[in-house]
Amino acid sequence: ERGMKLSENALTIIRSRYFIDENEDWQRLAIRVGSEAARFENGKSGEHKDKFAEMIFEGDFLAGGRILRNMGRPRGSLFNCYVLPVGDSRKEIGQWLCDSLILWGEGGGVGCNLSFLRPRGAPIKGVGGVSSGPVSFLEASDAVAKTVESGGSRRAAALGTMIVTHPDIMEFIDAKITHGKLPHYNISVAVTEDFLEAVEKNVDWEFKFAQQAFGTTKARDIWDKVISNMVKYAEPGLLNWDNLRSNNSYYFDPILSTNPCGEVPLSAYGVCCLGSLVLPNFITGSVNTNWKKLEQTIRLAVRFLDNIIDVNKYTLQEVDVSAHNSRRIGLGVMGLAE
Repeated sequence: ERGMKLSENALTIIRSRYFIDENEDWQRLAIRVGSEAARFENGKSGEHKDKFAEMIFEGDFLAGGRILRNMGRPRGSLFNCYVLPVGDSRKEIGQWLCDSLILWGEGGGVGCNLSFLRPRGAPIKGVGGVSSGPVSFLEASDAVAKTVESGGSRRAAALGTMIVTHPDIMEFIDAKITHGKLPHYNISVAVTEDFLEAVEKNVDWEFKFAQQAFGTTKARDIWDKVISNMVKYAEPGLLNWDNLRSNNSYYFDPILSTNPCGEVPLSAYGVCCLGSLVLPNFITGSVNTNWKKLEQTIRLAVRFLDNIIDVNKYTLQEVDVSAHNSRRIGLGVMGLAE
């Protein structure tokens, strides 16, 4: 009997999350996904349709959950996650909340970077008054997320990033220490090489926003709070900001944040086009790696994921433009422990 062997648990999950109707089985799913992914193959769709379907049916490669679920449906994104910009004005904050609502409804998670929002108490010169700060807008976004059940019975997922120089970073680090607060968000502190050096030297660290100084504190006090909260509350995470942005798109498509799970650094309106190689399928017997099969599957999986960028139905024009300009794909691995 051919095809990937599915346990009862696997079948339960697939039925509830991925099958398009009660008549679909694993083979029909593989054919549906493979056929749709081959639509842009310029006269070779038949050849690639079968190759794509077999690769999934045999379990050599598993596409991201949004691809398995939404391929062939009239609506629904094929991307697992996005990154959205949020700027320091009411209009930009409102646009971020609106775009997040749309993308969560399509079944995607959303990452963002709050470093561009002025700190709590900073004056709003045009109309008077002061800002309530980035964490308050994070709470507003989380409240919006609560209202959405993402496509395919998923809760809305989000990630907020903040640079370690931001004057509100201590409040941000503590944003999730109360149980049940910001349940839809992961949070990550973006640390720089300068900051890590300041921690090692045990010197003061200056907070800045818009070329203005906002006081100092010991770099190690910030670091200790991050580590202490990680151990006690599993939040925040850390992003090595300088390394993250030192990539081959820095000059035309700079990294802004990661997706909620952290596997793909993305630019503004960037997307996670995801799939994984199933490593145990490339072992012959119990010891030897089938390198030829691995190479062929990698080439086919890259082609498959690149096609997804063209097959996807876009609800935001900015996402459409970003996906086609950068054509980022995420090909990972699973089953390493086996």
